[in-house]
Amino acid sequence: MARAGSPKGRRLHARAVARREAASQAVPDSCGVCVVGAGASGLCAALAAAREGAGAASVVCLEAGPRAGAPILATGNGRCNLSNADLSPERYNDPALAGAAMGPTPESDVLDLFGALGLAWDDEEGRIYPRSRAAGSVRSVLLQAVAASGAVVGTMRPVTAVEAADGGFRVGYEERFREDGGTGGWRRRTLFCRRLVWAAGGGSQDALRPLGVDVTPTSPVLCPVAVAPSFADALGGRRARGAVRLLRGGSPVWEGRGEVLFRSGALSGIVSLDLSRHAVPGDAVEVDLAPEASLDDVASLVGPRFRPHGADGLIDPAVAEVLAREASGSHDPAEAMASLVKALPFSVTGLAHPETAQVTRGGVAASAVDGSTLAVPSVPGLSVCGEALDVDGPCGGYNLAFAWLSGLRAGRCALSSLLLP
Repeated sequence: MARAGSPKGRRLHARAVARREAASQAVPDSCGVCVVGAGASGLCAALAAAREGAGAASVVCLEAGPRAGAPILATGNGRCNLSNADLSPERYNDPALAGAAMGPTPESDVLDLFGALGLAWDDEEGRIYPRSRAAGSVRSVLLQAVAASGAVVGTMRPVTAVEAADGGFRVGYEERFREDGGTGGWRRRTLFCRRLVWAAGGGSQDALRPLGVDVTPTSPVLCPVAVAPSFADALGGRRARGAVRLLRGGSPVWEGRGEVLFRSGALSGIVSLDLSRHAVPGDAVEVDLAPEASLDDVASLVGPRFRPHGADGLIDPAVAEVLAREASGSHDPAEAMASLVKALPFSVTGLAHPETAQVTRGGVAASAVDGSTLAVPSVPGLSVCGEALDVDGPCGGYNLAFAWLSGLRAGRCALSSLLLP
């Protein structure tokens, strides 16, 4: 038996609390608008549909996990980088859909949303954070608003099937807190809704395929980049600020700046997470450890007679030591070391630790939705938002901003279509 204070005991207690809370949530058998997924976009969709409907339509939000809004808590290393001061559509993999979904004034729209919810925020070099620097603040104000709107949130209720029926949808789901005595599995329920907003990502969009929705395969992005055995192993645990270049067939295809964390077999750090959106196996990566200095500048520090510690004032001495050791066996060590400082080479083998990815690429294809409403024209009554769409952006608040605003748009449009005479 696990002790109450042990890690296992705490997990069992949290699970029991979650099951009791889920069992206490009164989810009806039918509603006007059903939102699948209670993450950032799903909660915003539920809020928009319920609050702006002012009781004209009942709203239910089904969440597979034990806590609504849980993904918000993991963003920004727990600080929740909720938006950016420059939400240019060109920062996303699909600028047209991102721009249409977020509208002409996305920066102010995000701040207006959370300002109205009572959240204080700060601009940290263009990245917008809650003033508390606690993701829990963002989640709390959003959940309070959803509760006040009258929307019903049901947790531990993963959706297992969706079918069009009677001018709406039948949504099948499991109650993962209540066992079915007859089958030994979880109790299954069905909810009928007139409008359906799909806001769940991570591959769950496959449930929409039977409706004829075009869904592209999903893959993780914004995670470390795996590289062949190289300097990353020798430099494991060291950090360096610099410029990162991605080359394909010898030609540059992407460049970013920031801090690189060298790990065994991988490159991490924010700039490396952004790199993961573009890199494919076989690509080459060069890290310029001193982008403000020219090759000649570095060469003058370490040569002409080789001075292994000549670059210690320019880069981390521990990093310089590794490079000097590698360069010492060359015909011209000073030239070799200068070249390593300006273009430390790596070969991409894939993604590392994909389970830590902040978002996924893929999902409902842009061609399947009307960007101005996020409705799926081929399936009347269905809308899609957030990570369920094949839209992703770099680190810096871009993905959360898209989630908030696309959720609001999908919720509003679902409500509007429901209330049309």
